[in-house]
Amino acid sequence: VAEEGVLPEDQPEVPLAPADFTIDSLVISPIEVDIGKSVIIGVLVSNTGDLSGNYEVTLKIDNVVIATKEVTVAGGASQQVTFTTYADTAGTYSVDVNGLTETFTAEEKEEEVVTPVVEAGLVWWIWLIIGLSSATAVGLLLYFLRWRYRIA
Repeated sequence: VAEEGVLPEDQPEVPLAPADFTIDSLVISPIEVDIGKSVIIGVLVSNTGDLSGNYEVTLKIDNVVIATKEVTVAGGASQQVTFTTYADTAGTYSVDVNGLTETFTAEEKEEEVVTPVVEAGLVWWIWLIIGLSSATAVGLLLYFLRWRYRIA
């Protein structure tokens, strides 16, 4: 908005603020994982300045640098940055992303014990077959005994 009697080009330029970054919202998913399964680690990088800029995001697990990503974020914008990693041994791991810290736990996967299940419908069929076979055997035995005594 121009002042009365002053042309817009005569007004002083307001300098743009340089890129200024904040990082927050560290999320680890899942927080408990089976060994060998993936863990996703994410943060939100925000540029509170007016100008676009680059920001380096570093993932450390147990104080060891695992990965680094450089992101370009426009002025006044935010960008989600994610890393995917795996735990190869059981234990609790400390995660550090540019000073934000959290932990996740890796556990050995418990073996599932599979118990064979005999369906109830199967049991009565077995008894039916045994019963019919027995009745047939008894019937044949009586028939042959009767036939034997008839000849004699």
